[in-house]
Amino acid sequence: MNATNRYLDQCKTALGVQSDYALAKALDVATQRLSNYRSERVSADHEMCLKIAEALRLDPMTVMGDVMKETARTPKARAMWSKYSTAALLFLTVGVISAKYTSILVEKCLYIM
Repeated sequence: MNATNRYLDQCKTALGVQSDYALAKALDVATQRLSNYRSERVSADHEMCLKIAEALRLDPMTVMGDVMKETARTPKARAMWSKYSTAALLFLTVGVISAKYTSILVEKCLYIM
């Protein structure tokens, strides 16, 4: 299973839909387009990656990097996209961790006051 299909399955769960028809409606794409992704005739384009990222509340570069590294034609291009998706995931993780600790510090400061 390719990255596009893995992400589409995650979207079904996140959006609470059962069928690909309902998923296509929820993502506002044609059912034929979704069918092309499912049959692996094409991979998600940038617009679809953005829709997937929004539905899953992920960084768009993570989704694009995962999808594009599978379709890259050269090892160098694959490595580049792999770096982007890994860097985006790392940046997002650091942001979440720092936001968590920032809120803890704010709570402690408010408690002291």
